[in-house]
Amino acid sequence: MMCFKQILVKNISRLCHAKPTVTVNGRFSGPTIYAREGDRVIVNVTNHMSIHWYHFHFKPYIWWEFEIKIKLILNLLFIDDVYRYICNGAILIAPGQTTNVLVRANWLAGRYFMAARPFMDAPLPVENKTATAILQYKGIPNIVLPTRPQLPASNDTDFTLSYNKKLRSLNSAKFPAIMPLKVDRKLFYTVSFGKDLIDFPDKPPKPFNDTGAPLTADLGTAHGTRLSKFAFNSTVELALQDTNLLKVESHPFHLHGCNFFVIRTGIGNFDPVKDPSKFNLVDPIERNTVGILLGVGPPFGLEQTIHLGVWLMHCHLELDTGWGLKWHL
Repeated sequence: MMCFKQILVKNISRLCHAKPTVTVNGRFSGPTIYAREGDRVIVNVTNHMSIHWYHFHFKPYIWWEFEIKIKLILNLLFIDDVYRYICNGAILIAPGQTTNVLVRANWLAGRYFMAARPFMDAPLPVENKTATAILQYKGIPNIVLPTRPQLPASNDTDFTLSYNKKLRSLNSAKFPAIMPLKVDRKLFYTVSFGKDLIDFPDKPPKPFNDTGAPLTADLGTAHGTRLSKFAFNSTVELALQDTNLLKVESHPFHLHGCNFFVIRTGIGNFDPVKDPSKFNLVDPIERNTVGILLGVGPPFGLEQTIHLGVWLMHCHLELDTGWGLKWHL
């Protein structure tokens, strides 16, 4: 399959205002390219600006092959969320994640509610409403009342931890978990607001009890620009620690361009001496998005920098990135 794309800046009108917008083949948003497993897609891009390709989900690997200026060749072979099958009455999805669910229709014929509502373990107001859909067997009249599901409580951290611990990769010959076991650099990042010059520290400059009583002191954080730099093909171990600094909250984090292995989640403060013995280095899940819960220790991630570039890792794009909850790898 071969596609030709022309990148141009055009004036686009929205809500009675025109603004210059990057278009693909004269359209915004651009056209969708559909590919099947095993297809080889060649995209010829003619443009005068940089192009960022977001993550692709195919199996069992991803490889981006770049030819400067005109042609970009993509061999799409990776799937982000290939997990071992588990049976559960409810699933948890963090912002930015997708999940494929197989529903087995082996209950008595009838009508059943499928329900979803937000999970929030922080003392913050949310739109705590339940969305529902109806799963209905053929031949069942609409007058039959659906059975209501029993959802976990909206702040049920125990269910969340239990569910996440069940997730395992297939780690089979067809879907191997290619775990880098030699770590070149270890990072410990606390999740709070602020701090951002040329070298980003590998650990907080002022240690404190991250998950102790809520703190009100500003530990001298400042907003700016800092970078974490890694050598190509290096393996990085990153511990993300939720904190009670200034404001207690849960956070989802998304890494652009690369995946990482989630090798452990725990309660409380990260212990660099004891916790590594509990890492799952056999069949960890591979993701580009992970949720950090209130008062919960870090998902420890291993990432191998196999894709050249500067990759953004961030919390909520709409608000938190403006507060400093972002960094570049």
